[in-house]
Amino acid sequence: MTGYYWGTAGWQDAAAQSPSRETAIREASNGTLKTRLHAVLMLALSAGTVGITFKDVDADLGTHHGKSSGALSNLHKQGKLFRLTEYRRDRCSVYIHPDYASRFQSSEYSRLPAQTAMERLKREAKAQEITIKQLMDEIAHLQRRLGES
Repeated sequence: MTGYYWGTAGWQDAAAQSPSRETAIREASNGTLKTRLHAVLMLALSAGTVGITFKDVDADLGTHHGKSSGALSNLHKQGKLFRLTEYRRDRCSVYIHPDYASRFQSSEYSRLPAQTAMERLKREAKAQEITIKQLMDEIAHLQRRLGES
């Protein structure tokens, strides 16, 4: 299950035991998820610069939104698909195979998935910690200079 989003295909249910969780774990361990990810990757490759959305995956593989978006999230997180940032199709995110990225400006796609709110808060807190430490060092320096006068 290494490299998968949440260790599965994207399952995020908070319940310790649920049918969704059990299905996600079973699919990750029996090869179903690996097969689905490969099929999605091949679909993106064949779509070229048009890219794919979860709706395309659903139509091609007969899946539903949870399974298709989980596969897209996994592949995006692993860097095997890029998400177009400037374009949407039917209000859906569009993903392209990295082989076609050179046909877009780097500002038009994202190599990495968007941060979750918690990841963003952690990053911001870390930046604030660094700023606070720098300010405390500056205060200490100024206090030493005042003490020398």
